Amino acid sequence: MSQQDTNVKKLKDGLGPGAWAVLHTVAATFPDKPTTSQQRHVKQFIHRFAEFYPCQYCAEDFRESIKQNPVDTSNKEALSMWMCHRHNEVNVKLGKSSYNCDRIWEKWGASKPGGEGHISQKTEPGSNLDDLDDADDDDDFDTSFKKGDDCGFCEENMGSDRYQQLKNLLKK
Repeated sequence: MSQQDTNVKKLKDGLGPGAWAVLHTVAATFPDKPTTSQQRHVKQFIHRFAEFYPCQYCAEDFRESIKQNPVDTSNKEALSMWMCHRHNEVNVKLGKSSYNCDRIWEKWGASKPGGEGHISQKTEPGSNLDDLDDADDDDDFDTSFKKGDDCGFCEENMGSDRYQQLKNLLKK
């Protein structure tokens, strides 16, 4: 196996756990009382995530699970439990142990429902996030951050060598 193949395998091996970490963290920091807009946006995020996930087999499986079990964005607890159940479905298919969904708050470092979460219950004054026009999704994103800009987060957390490998793979 070449060094590049080894590096690609390492990245792929980390893809699933990293993806689940993002999804669980989004769920665990979701508001207890989300706005209609927040509910719609997190559903869109999960659907787009399933659409563009790099492993096509996994993406298709996740999309099918979403069809059979629609995303529940009624509140933080509902979304977190929904996510935990989807993760457990995958773990069972992979022959891994399931998570105790009652303990997800400990695992993902967020407050239990009713406590403070990461995402505000209401949008900040002057924010137009609740007024986003879904017909023009380009308006939903901060376009000031251009490809190639780097905040340093990835390199700091991945290490310089691994970060450079990832950047090189993404340039292809």
